Amino acid sequence: MKIPDNKIWSVLQYFHLKLDEKYSENEVDSFFWILVESELEIKKLDFLMNPEIRMSESELLRFITFTRRLLKDEPVQYIVGSTDFRGRTFKVTPAVLIPRPETEELISWIYGELKHVDKPIVIDIGTGSGCIAISLKAELNSPQVLGVDIQKEVLDVARENAEFNNQVVSFEIRDALSLKVEINSFDVIVSNPPYVLESEKLVMQANVLNFEPHTALFVEDTDPLIFYRKIAEWGIQSLKPKGFLFFEINEKYASETLNMLNELGYHQTEAKNDIFDKPRMIKAIKPGNHSLA
Repeated sequence: MKIPDNKIWSVLQYFHLKLDEKYSENEVDSFFWILVESELEIKKLDFLMNPEIRMSESELLRFITFTRRLLKDEPVQYIVGSTDFRGRTFKVTPAVLIPRPETEELISWIYGELKHVDKPIVIDIGTGSGCIAISLKAELNSPQVLGVDIQKEVLDVARENAEFNNQVVSFEIRDALSLKVEINSFDVIVSNPPYVLESEKLVMQANVLNFEPHTALFVEDTDPLIFYRKIAEWGIQSLKPKGFLFFEINEKYASETLNMLNELGYHQTEAKNDIFDKPRMIKAIKPGNHSLA
């Protein structure tokens, strides 16, 4: 099909013609308006008020290219280069996972538990885009937030996001599986580590499997809790007494993760369901006499 003209409305119809067999109509609409706002700085309301708005020839060619990329399952967030998370804009590249709504729920839970705590010191292990570390820095009265990850290119993205969102967060290269103990150093440890089983690749959507970083997603079936166990073992020494540990988890291993935390000596372990009523988050507290509250 040749687009009859370069009106935005005509390009939207072209998107539906090309993409409706692969995506739902609502998804195609969403992709289109995300791209229009990002590329043309035009909001949907602007178009509704002036439906005769047109694209330039170069813009039209870019949008044709976008349909081809979407047909190959490339996430629209990578095409745009950013995404929204808790009302803030975060740069995303194929080096980092695209922040998920479940992680926003985790932040809400952490905020609810800590909003009355005076200046907690926080470490985010496996920080990726920095969405957790930066959000906690912005929403909690925290003097120090540290985000760690194993790859420099990941931390480069996180640093850009901290600067863009006007938040002072420290970032360091560290391996979550071999962290050096820092006795009683942190009030809060939070982590969304790799938890998708290698065997689950067979049922994963192509936009995730083919584009998002596997090192941040997958864990061997033979030891699905390896990251949780290593971080929790480190945390039982590195957390301050009464310090908090928060995980985003694989729903299949909620009870196993809770049992592991209890065996390590954590208290008040609790799993929390997401909006789809699946156990996706866990909280645990290190025993001790010091109280954060």
